[in-house]
Amino acid sequence: MLSILLVQMLVCSAFASEEACSNEACDDETVLLQAKVDTAKAFNDAVVVEDEPQLFAFMQQVVNDGAPWVVNPSAYSNTATMTFKVTIDGTQMGEGTLAAFVGSQVRGVAPPPSLPIPFGPNKGTKLYLMTTYADSGGESMTFKYWLNGKIIDLSPAITFVVNQNLGNLFWAKELTGSLPTSLLPPPSPLSATSPPSPPWTIDKHLYPDSATLTARVIVGGTTQSQGELAAFKGTEIVGLEDETLTPTAPFPPGVRKPAFFLMIYGNTDGVAINFKFKSETGTITTLHACGTSGTEETYTWATGHKDGNIFNPYVFKDVAC
Repeated sequence: MLSILLVQMLVCSAFASEEACSNEACDDETVLLQAKVDTAKAFNDAVVVEDEPQLFAFMQQVVNDGAPWVVNPSAYSNTATMTFKVTIDGTQMGEGTLAAFVGSQVRGVAPPPSLPIPFGPNKGTKLYLMTTYADSGGESMTFKYWLNGKIIDLSPAITFVVNQNLGNLFWAKELTGSLPTSLLPPPSPLSATSPPSPPWTIDKHLYPDSATLTARVIVGGTTQSQGELAAFKGTEIVGLEDETLTPTAPFPPGVRKPAFFLMIYGNTDGVAINFKFKSETGTITTLHACGTSGTEETYTWATGHKDGNIFNPYVFKDVAC
C-alpha cells in the first residue's frame, strides 16, 4: 500500500509540475525542482491526513529490546497519533523504546525506528511514530525511554487530544531527558583523586658545590629498585636520581641490593636536607633518614661530603628508624 502511495504521489507531482510549466518556459532543472516540492507536499499531506497507519508500519520495526512496556489498545475508546524526536543529554536517539504513560498505565509504545528519515529537514535521523490511547481528552501523558536496560524520564508532558495528529516526519515534537547521575559511568581513578603532581626537576647550575650520597630506600619493608629519590632544601629540589645500581658477584650477598647514587647540590654548609621518594605509579613518600647506623637523624649538607657506600649505604625508610 505504501509503495503504491509513493508511486502515485511521484507520478501526480510530475504531471502537476509539467502542467505548471506548460504555459511558460521551463528547463529540466525547474521541472525537477517543482516535482520535488510537489512530492514533498503530497507526502506531507499523506503523513498528516491519509496514510499515517501505513507509514507507522513502514518506519517502525517490531523489535523486543527488553523494554517492559505493553499497551492494551482494546481497553480504550480513543486514539491520537504523535511523532517524536528523542534527545538524551543533547544527542538525538534512535536505538531505544519510547513509551507514553498516564500515571502508571502504559498508553502507547514506540519501538526503535527501523529506518532513518529519507528526506526533508529530518533527513538521516530517526523519529518515533506512536499511537496513544485514552477514553477521553484532557489526560496528561508523560514519557519514558528504555535504553540498554535503563529507564530515562522525558519531558515535557503532553495533554491527550482525541484524534489529534501531533507532529509528522517534517516536524516532530521533541522529548528531552538526561541520564541520572546513578547511571553515569564511574569516574576514572585519576579523576576521582587529586591531579598528578608535576614532574620533579632540578637546576644544577644554581649551586657551585656538591656532596654525594649512596642510599638505599626501603618502603613497605621492600628495598626499592625503581622510582625517584629527591633531596629537598625546603621546597626546592637540590638532588634527584631515578636510577639504581645493584651490585653483583663478586660482591657478597649482603650488599647485592639496589642503591641510589645521589648528587646533592648546595652553597652553604650545615643546611638541613629532607628526602622524598616517588614510586613508578606516582605515589610520593616522605622518608626518614636512618643514616649508616640505623639511627634516625637529620641529614645536613656539607661541601664535598660523601655519605654511605655500596657496603654500608645511607638508609631511608617510610617509617621511623
